[in-house]
Amino acid sequence: SLLVAGNAYSQAPLQFSSQWDQKVVDKITIVGNKTVTTEAILNLMTIKVGSKLTQSLVTNDIKNIFGSSYFQDVKFDKSSDNELIISVVEKPTVNDIFYEGFDIISSSSLKDKILTKKYTIVDEKKLSQDLRTIEQAYTEKGYYLSKPTYALEQTEQGSVNVVFHVKENRPIQIRKVDLLGNEYFSDTELQSFMTTKPFSWLSILSSSGLYKAYNSSPETLNL
Repeated sequence: SLLVAGNAYSQAPLQFSSQWDQKVVDKITIVGNKTVTTEAILNLMTIKVGSKLTQSLVTNDIKNIFGSSYFQDVKFDKSSDNELIISVVEKPTVNDIFYEGFDIISSSSLKDKILTKKYTIVDEKKLSQDLRTIEQAYTEKGYYLSKPTYALEQTEQGSVNVVFHVKENRPIQIRKVDLLGNEYFSDTELQSFMTTKPFSWLSILSSSGLYKAYNSSPETLNL
């Protein structure tokens, strides 16, 4: 009979069957795992053979299994002979990774920085971090308005392709640089020491006319 169940997308409280409270576990069986080993799942659990079942133990172990980020569904069942049966549904594995819309930043420059890798289990936390990594790479180029996203495309084999897409938008251009308080040096003399400069046709060859937050902070050191 079903002891308790949960899934990675549900926030409903887990329901524990009281008829199994304080029952001793004689055997633990894991079913449904393909990539993650049975030993790895057992190591995530506090319930062992010989443990007495309680609602807190079962609830904590389900949270521990979900906390590994490898599973999208977990069910705890218990047979009449005190066998604890844990059914898991793994998240899909990554078949391949594609990049769309990347013109300013090359996909090859991101591959070593991206945490998501081929043939690993999909991890939403890593994917969120990957979006921040892509956004940071564009920010460093002055593209503060870039919008990276990702999509998971199902394959016939049951795995997924991860597709990173970015809408680059335009960089923030510096139209004018005003200097205040300079009495002994002209604006032109001071700007010759600065990396932040107004946008011009020369900016096509460099990024001197694009706003970068890290350019403005060391300007006083140059001056």
